Amino acid sequence: MPMDNTDLDNSKTPKDTLKQVNQQLERLLARQREIDGRDANGDSARLLEEIQTLEALAGRLRSQLEMDNAASPPAVAAAPAKTQKESQVLTGLLLAFLSACVLSLFNVTLKILLKVSPNPREVLGMFEVQGLITPGLGNSLLILFVRMIVVMLVFPLLATFLYPSVWDDLKRFIQSNDYSQMLKVVGSGFFLFLSQVFIYIAIGNIPTGIAITIFFIYPIVIIFASWALFGDRPTLARLVAMVVIGAGGILALPQGGVEGNIELGISAAIAAGVTFAGYVLLVGLGTKKLHPIPFTMVSFAAIFIFSGISLLLPLPPELGVSIESGTQLGLLGGGAVLGILTLGSYLLNNFAIRFAGPALASIVGTSGPALTALFGLFVIGEALGNQQWLGLGLVTLGVLGISLEKMLAPKKAS
Repeated sequence: MPMDNTDLDNSKTPKDTLKQVNQQLERLLARQREIDGRDANGDSARLLEEIQTLEALAGRLRSQLEMDNAASPPAVAAAPAKTQKESQVLTGLLLAFLSACVLSLFNVTLKILLKVSPNPREVLGMFEVQGLITPGLGNSLLILFVRMIVVMLVFPLLATFLYPSVWDDLKRFIQSNDYSQMLKVVGSGFFLFLSQVFIYIAIGNIPTGIAITIFFIYPIVIIFASWALFGDRPTLARLVAMVVIGAGGILALPQGGVEGNIELGISAAIAAGVTFAGYVLLVGLGTKKLHPIPFTMVSFAAIFIFSGISLLLPLPPELGVSIESGTQLGLLGGGAVLGILTLGSYLLNNFAIRFAGPALASIVGTSGPALTALFGLFVIGEALGNQQWLGLGLVTLGVLGISLEKMLAPKKAS
């Protein structure tokens, strides 16, 4: 009889649950040995799928036990334990905020690398920096590829540190022949790749804070897609939040006086949000059988491969790679900085989730548009109008409302 996670006693501790999962695995492996060679396409196939699901669950439980042991040493008394827990949550919130700051700095650094006009850009009001590359399709692919070289060189080491079972999970994933799961994982990487290319083009053509604000329409797309694909009917709170986000996005649109193609920048930011929603939906499906860290490694590898292959495609001259002489070294350095900022933001967010939990960390993450706009203002002097600040605030409020509604929903159900 098929088994899933609902067969486990959710009231037990992770250690007890892991023991129960291992016992179930032993029983399933014994059954598989009994029928091996007798029914290759029937019970054996179903048992293999159940074994893979339980092995992935066991891996997640082992990771949770490792994190609990590292972050929660035994407390002597109840009062110190409570104080320690509160301290951990505060630490997690601080790390989540730092992760959002690093991600905002990434966006502004990308803006500095992109060249929209012949005039140099003033940084921190102290010195001028000339952009290195125009924000076209081919150039965006090139910057993304250079950035991913750095990420793929460092992330395997980082993943092994964060989750020692990452290589075992990847080996099981590759050997599982679960093509449906593989399609979800690789597909999520493809959508993230598209989202990255579009947001690069958007940031190059409109103010950085506005590009990220428009990008944050992606929760609306996720809600509608979940309704259409999975029958997850939106609640009244989500509908109100969607209206607030939509109104804020409209108010935040640039009104002119912008260096770059406004129409292209707006369209690219919308496309980035839509494709990122596709990535988020596939992540929700893919991580059910694969731990988030090996899942992320596969997604990063997919971005690296897709960007590399795209650079080999014959693009029209106006869309292809265009590099001015003498800028190659600067591009390599800029791509390396973007890669380091990517890894730094990921590492901080990973520890934020460990200490504060994913729900609280995601709430802090809603500050992305505001932080990006503030970094853009103070680092490169990108000023926004009052109407745009209002729109930015509404988008942030709407996304925050959706995050809070998701966090509180289980409590209401109980």
